[in-house]
Amino acid sequence: MISGQFTSPSWEAEHQVTFCARLFRVVLWIWLQLLVLDVANQRLPDSIAEDRINKPWRPITSGRISPEGARRLLLASISVTLATSVWLGATSETLVLFTLNWMYNDLGLANGHWLLRNLMNALGITTIGVGATRVACGHHLTVLLVPATRWGLLCAGMLLTTIHAQDLYDQQGDAARGRSTAPLLLGDSVARWSVGVGVLAWSIASE
Repeated sequence: MISGQFTSPSWEAEHQVTFCARLFRVVLWIWLQLLVLDVANQRLPDSIAEDRINKPWRPITSGRISPEGARRLLLASISVTLATSVWLGATSETLVLFTLNWMYNDLGLANGHWLLRNLMNALGITTIGVGATRVACGHHLTVLLVPATRWGLLCAGMLLTTIHAQDLYDQQGDAARGRSTAPLLLGDSVARWSVGVGVLAWSIASE
């Protein structure tokens, strides 16, 4: 085999260790980002009231942590996440995510028009993907800049037009909170069809 002519067991072992180390860093970075996002999203009074209807099993509504405990956890997780991001070289993506998180939750953009809500979700999730790619590739990301940019735009477009699928299940709590989600504003059937059409359209465009 060709690979056997140019590689050795020690070379393969070294690259397996490198791969595992990079994989650990990527998983760690994503996990920390999601911890910050989840705690920030669930800690506010309106969010707690919504979760009592939609998701009573979540930590605050089930009594496993108090709102004050969640606030302290959020402050600690922000500090740890930022420090880890500096170490891993994904500081800019983390700062963008923190800003989007603040706008989405504390400024209430998640409660506005469903298209704005979709846009915030699309930007946030795509930024997580970009940050994870940067952590995985390090300085080699510049070589992949063009395909990575195309991938990011594709992901953002797909999320923008289909992410409201997550709101189909939460209509009761969203209505009580006064959110203008796609299912509530357009109707359940129209929202479901729009997700189906979006999935079909992006599947064809991605070929």
